[in-house]
Amino acid sequence: MANRPGEEDVAWLLSRAAHQVNQRLCATLEAEGLALGQWWVLGLLSDGTGHGMGEAAHYAMVPAPTLTKAVNQLVAANLVYRRADRHDRRRVLIHMTARGRRLHSRLAGKLGSDAGLLGDVLDDADVGQLTQLLLGVLRRMR
Repeated sequence: MANRPGEEDVAWLLSRAAHQVNQRLCATLEAEGLALGQWWVLGLLSDGTGHGMGEAAHYAMVPAPTLTKAVNQLVAANLVYRRADRHDRRRVLIHMTARGRRLHSRLAGKLGSDAGLLGDVLDDADVGQLTQLLLGVLRRMR
């Protein structure tokens, strides 16, 4: 049986897989009142340190104005807060609130590949292998 168009095109396959993963993520996040970019912001902030808006926009893969709106909504929901950087008062850092940490922790359990997001299509060994391959691709593309 012949492959369908695109099935030998790595870029198309990566894009298609990313699209389907994003659809799964968005379905779970929508039920929690979160957008995908907001989830990525919470993920960045889960390290417990404050991060600048530029770094957060890059990490969340959204333009700065979109990130500002997303962070404003996270602030209104008491999931993050803004504070001036104590080393550079001109710079604003965003931090996760206790409520944000609880939400992130709960959703990370649901969205982890071994807990359901990809658990129905990949086993732990496949997830580990895919993770290493994607990290290699991203390192080489910088």
